[in-house]
Amino acid sequence: MLGRKNYAAEEIDQAKGALDRQVSADDQLIDAISGVAEEPKVKAACESFESQFFNNLTLFLYRYLVHRLPGADFEGKDGNPLNEVRIVCDSLITNKGKLRADKQIKLAPERSVLKLKVGDSISLTETGFDRLTRAFLPELKRRFS
Repeated sequence: MLGRKNYAAEEIDQAKGALDRQVSADDQLIDAISGVAEEPKVKAACESFESQFFNNLTLFLYRYLVHRLPGADFEGKDGNPLNEVRIVCDSLITNKGKLRADKQIKLAPERSVLKLKVGDSISLTETGFDRLTRAFLPELKRRFS
């Protein structure tokens, strides 16, 4: 597959809609178990599920809008949200879920969306995922529309 220089607004909207439906389904599940959510076993299961779900949803986001050209003229190398999603996804797949360094991308924790440091375990919550997508999608539109 050749690298992408742009995405149609419809493609980005379709990805956002798919993500929104997944998050809505998760919210419905949490609401459905609200009466027992504080029971220790249920609470532990929900916490474990949340991390797996939102880590996987980040992979889903990345896959929907994959094949972006990575160079300085396109995705950039300045530690922006596009770079962050790329590194997070690569780390989930190839580094046992621990954030890895990337020699070509300057991802400074203090300027990043998730504030993760190299070596940190990636365990996204709904809040973290929401912040990441709210930064990622506008940056994608800005650079690739």
